[in-house]
Amino acid sequence: MKIVFFIQLIPDDMEFQSGDMPNYTTSDGSVKIQKDSEVRLKIIGTRVDATEIV
Repeated sequence: MKIVFFIQLIPDDMEFQSGDMPNYTTSDGSVKIQKDSEVRLKIIGTRVDATEIV
């Protein structure tokens, strides 16, 4: 499954950290989103392609 997210929908207090393990981290460090993190998401739209549902 492919998920596209818009940078405008990321909370203002989250900052991107590059490096060996890229992630998004809150300014106080209490929340970190990185590869293999479990997250909740809200579907705001879908698109039907000729060969698949997107």
